[in-house]
Amino acid sequence: MRELDAHNRGAYTIQELRRMYDSIIKDIDKEIKKIFNTYKNGVQITAEEAEQLINKAAQNQIADRLSEILKDTEDPKQRLELMRKIHAQAYGARISRLEAVKLNVYAYFKEKALTEIEKTKTLYNTVIEESYYRTVHDIAKGCNVGVYFSLIPKRAVNEMLGSKWHGEQFSDRVWNNTAKVAEQSQKIITEGIMSHAGYTQMAARLAEIMETSKYNAQRLVNTQVSYFMNMAELRAYEELGIEQYKYLATLDERTCESCSPLDNKIFKVSEAVGGVNYPPMHPHCRCTTTMPTDYARRWARDPLTGKGYKIKGMSYNEWIESLTDKQKEAFDKHVVMYRNRGGDKKQYVRYTEVLGKKNVPKTFDEFQNIKYNYTNQWDDLKYYARNINGRPIEYVKIDRELEKAGIKNKGKAYPVEDIKINGWRVHAENRIKQSGISKAEALTYKKNAIAIMKRYPEPNTLCDYYSSSGVIGVKSYSGIVQTVISKDRMMNDTLVVIEVMKKWLK
Repeated sequence: MRELDAHNRGAYTIQELRRMYDSIIKDIDKEIKKIFNTYKNGVQITAEEAEQLINKAAQNQIADRLSEILKDTEDPKQRLELMRKIHAQAYGARISRLEAVKLNVYAYFKEKALTEIEKTKTLYNTVIEESYYRTVHDIAKGCNVGVYFSLIPKRAVNEMLGSKWHGEQFSDRVWNNTAKVAEQSQKIITEGIMSHAGYTQMAARLAEIMETSKYNAQRLVNTQVSYFMNMAELRAYEELGIEQYKYLATLDERTCESCSPLDNKIFKVSEAVGGVNYPPMHPHCRCTTTMPTDYARRWARDPLTGKGYKIKGMSYNEWIESLTDKQKEAFDKHVVMYRNRGGDKKQYVRYTEVLGKKNVPKTFDEFQNIKYNYTNQWDDLKYYARNINGRPIEYVKIDRELEKAGIKNKGKAYPVEDIKINGWRVHAENRIKQSGISKAEALTYKKNAIAIMKRYPEPNTLCDYYSSSGVIGVKSYSGIVQTVISKDRMMNDTLVVIEVMKKWLK
C-alpha cells in the first residue's frame, strides 16, 4: 500500500503545519494588541492616530526582517517581490503605524511560507524516493524476476520537485496561498481599525480565515503527496522499460465522476499526462496506477462494514455491479454523505454554536452518521436546534417528548421565573372554591413549580406553573392569576407534563 504509507507521512507534516498556522495567529494577535495599546489603552482608534508615522528606526527594523526572509528565499519571482518591499522600506518615505502592522503581518506569513516549503520539500523528497524504490520492488516481486536498479539520481528528484502540476510548482502554491491569507489579514486589520471594531471582533475574523488557511495547506500536502508519488512511479516505469500502465481508481463511495470512468483502463507510459489520464486528476485525488498484469490484486471497501477486502480483475463499474442489494444501498448512502460533507460541516458548526458542544455529537463523523443512519435521533437534534431559542436544552427536550406523546397545546417549557401576583380572575377564584383550597395553597403551586409552560405570544403570555401538587396559570404582563388546577382535578395530559418535567429536570 504505497499510497497509504505516503499519505501517512503527509499526515504528520500536516499536523506540523497546523501548529505553525496556530503560531501565526498568536503573532498577529500581538500586533493588533500592540496598536490598540498604543492609543487609549485599547479604546477606539481614530483614523488620524492609525496614520501617524513610525520612526525611521522602526521602519528599518521591518526592512531588516524582510532581508532575513530574502536570504532563505530561492525562487526568483519570490525574491523579486521581497526586494521591492525591502527597497521601499529602506529608501522610501516614512510609513504609518497601520502600514507597519500590515508589513509585519506580511512578514509573519512569508517567514512561515519558507518553513512550510522546507518541511513539505523534505516530505516530498522522501515520498519520491520511497515510491520509486517500492514500485521497482513490487514490479519485480509481482513478475517474479530480479531487477537491477541504481539509486535514483538526485537530479531526477529535483526535476520532479520542480515540476508543475496544473501550471504551478508546489513552492509557488505555498507562496501564493500565504500571500492571499496575508492580504485578507491586512484587510481585516485595516477595516477593523478604520471602522472602530473591537479587538475581539478582529481576532474572531482572523481566526476564521486561519482555519481556511489550515485546510488549504492540508489539501495542498495531500494533493502534492499524490502527485509526487505518482510521478515517481511513472519514473520507475520508464526506467524499467515498461510501456503501459493501468489506471486504478479507489473502490469506495468517495470516488468522483472524473476518476471512475478511467478505472482499469490501460494507457501508454509515453502518453501519460497528469490530470488527463494519469493521477492526480484533481485536489485530494486518491487514484494510482499499476502494471496491466493479472497478478495485481486490489483493495475495495465494503460499504456495509467499512472493512477492506481484496478483489482481482475488476474495474470500478464491475465492482459496483458485484455488490449485494444491501451493499449498494449502503454505497449510495455513503456517496450522498461524502458529496454533502461541505454543507454538513457548516450545519455541524451551526448546531454546535446553537446547542453547545455538550449537546451535539463529539465529532463531525458522528454527526453525519446520525443524520443519515439514525432518523429518530436526527429528528430530535433538528428539533432542538430549531426550537432552543436560548433556553437550556433540558426544556427543549421536554417540549420534544410532549410532542411525541401527542401533547401539543400546553405551550413551551421554560425555567421558573417569579411573576408578581396582582390579582385573581373570577374563573380562577371559582376553581379554588370548587377544589376546596385557599389562595395561599394555590400560590404554593407557583412557589414549588418544577417548570413553567408558556402559551400565547407576547405580551399576552400565559405562564402555567407546574408542581406535583397542582398548576397555576398567570398572565406575565399583568400578574393576574387566570386558572388553578388542584392535584385531584388534573387530567391525564397534565400528569404526563409533570412526569416529563421531572424526568428532564432531576
